[in-house]
Amino acid sequence: LEAVKKLKPEIPMVMISGHGDLDTAVNTMRLGACDYISKPPDLNRLLNTVRNALDRKELVVENSRLKNTVGKNIEMVGESEAISRIKDIIEKVAPTDARVLITGPNGTGKELVAHWLHQK
Repeated sequence: LEAVKKLKPEIPMVMISGHGDLDTAVNTMRLGACDYISKPPDLNRLLNTVRNALDRKELVVENSRLKNTVGKNIEMVGESEAISRIKDIIEKVAPTDARVLITGPNGTGKELVAHWLHQK
């Protein structure tokens, strides 16, 4: 499961096991499985799980495609001291889970900063 998730994260994985207990199911889901089903599988649940996994795959692929499309159009240009300071702050904050409040007058590029922050 871990190896497949590293190679192809968009592939939905459904784990089926004859040794089903709660700890195994929770661990499997933490590792990235869409669902965990104990043997013998209920065919209705299996069908719904496969449908949901395929729907999820479509959403993940579309989300990735849209991020790449949108991300290519957004770029901060300029080499002034103010722009360099903003770029440095974005580089520091982007990898964290911190909340960011972007303020400034109309037309100063708040939306551009927000997009760049999300892109990073």
